[in-house]
Amino acid sequence: MNPALPLLLLAAQPRDVTQFLRDLVDLEPLSRVDYAATKMISTYDLSGGNADGFRPGQVHGNVYTIADLRGPGVVRRFYCARPGGMLRIIIDGGPKPLIEMSCAEFFSGRRAPFLAPVAGPMGGGFYSFFPIPFEKSLRIDTVSDENSFGEYYQVTCHSGGSPVRSLALPLAPEAQTELGRVLDIWRNPGRPLSSPPGESLNRRVVVEPGTHAELADITGAGTIDQFRLKISSSDPARLRRSLLQMRWDDEETDAVNSPVGDFFGNGFSEAPFRSLLMGLTGTGYYSYFPMPFARRARIRLVNESPTHPLNAE
Repeated sequence: MNPALPLLLLAAQPRDVTQFLRDLVDLEPLSRVDYAATKMISTYDLSGGNADGFRPGQVHGNVYTIADLRGPGVVRRFYCARPGGMLRIIIDGGPKPLIEMSCAEFFSGRRAPFLAPVAGPMGGGFYSFFPIPFEKSLRIDTVSDENSFGEYYQVTCHSGGSPVRSLALPLAPEAQTELGRVLDIWRNPGRPLSSPPGESLNRRVVVEPGTHAELADITGAGTIDQFRLKISSSDPARLRRSLLQMRWDDEETDAVNSPVGDFFGNGFSEAPFRSLLMGLTGTGYYSYFPMPFARRARIRLVNESPTHPLNAE
């Protein structure tokens, strides 16, 4: 038997909504090259003007077609600034829409399985990251409700690549379990996404003005999957003069050379926040981005202040 055959058969298995839900919290795909084409369909004004909200040419009678896609593919993100009308999502040319409800209800975050915080209002708009896979085709329409189709739409999708299994509702038990896990993680950002590290390195340093200190110097192959840092000062000017430098293996230049705040999503002052991969809390900065290395990892903290020492741990 050809030893490659089981791998080929495994690769040919279609991905379903359970796998796509897992992508919302699984960092492993970040290390893979995904050859599926990624594109976004939006109401962007292709003429270069400022009429970004609506495309009259996509209206037929009382139906506004936002997207008409060919599979296999998956809708990864669906956004609208001003939801309106009745939403209909038709998969694989079915006789009835798989999803049919008002746009406001779909984006509310209260209608299962499109639940907050995977879907809902935020930042003056409305979003859904609930994945909608389709084997052959997918069409998103809004039907006019008192002459309103909604405005400012974006649909981000992958198409082509490996086969997929179209979304079916209600969700199968396995998909429902995975959705519950995703909702729990998204509702509690700041917790590590990976299992406890095999080895932990803790250091406290005082970096004198114009000098640097090594936070880590690790030999051998490995991955830094949790990185935490607490700085003694919250002064914006001093944070700008505190640099993180990271170098991997035998490289002659730093892979990371950034002010501490910028690296952790705080450019000019401390702004506490929590996200899945990065944040600033009362215990300091954290990053859960996996940083693999083959032979060596070095992390250095540089104090560019001419007068003030820097305490860090």
